[in-house]
Amino acid sequence: MDYFQFNVYARDDLDKPGDTWQTTLVWGSKFDIAETKWFFKGHFDYAGSEGETDYNINAAPQLLLDVGNFWGAEDRLYAGVEYQVWRNKFGIKGADEDNPQLIVTWKL
Repeated sequence: MDYFQFNVYARDDLDKPGDTWQTTLVWGSKFDIAETKWFFKGHFDYAGSEGETDYNINAAPQLLLDVGNFWGAEDRLYAGVEYQVWRNKFGIKGADEDNPQLIVTWKL
């Protein structure tokens, strides 16, 4: 694992009664398969309910191939997929999303 972070937050929306908490995981790990270089990274958030809003989960794991490595520009150009999951979006019960996405990332 290249990095792993776990955070816990206290949350208080002044427009809603009460308060709540949130946990966040962030991770990233580079690995090789044969002659290819890969990067698996992402985040996972869980926020508790507050006022009339329900809990919500937002996660976005990514699997990226280091395509720049094929021509000697390692760790500069990545292409891959992300799968975004959002449960009870904005605390609205039943407002769920599942979004597979293509990603291209270029680092200067």
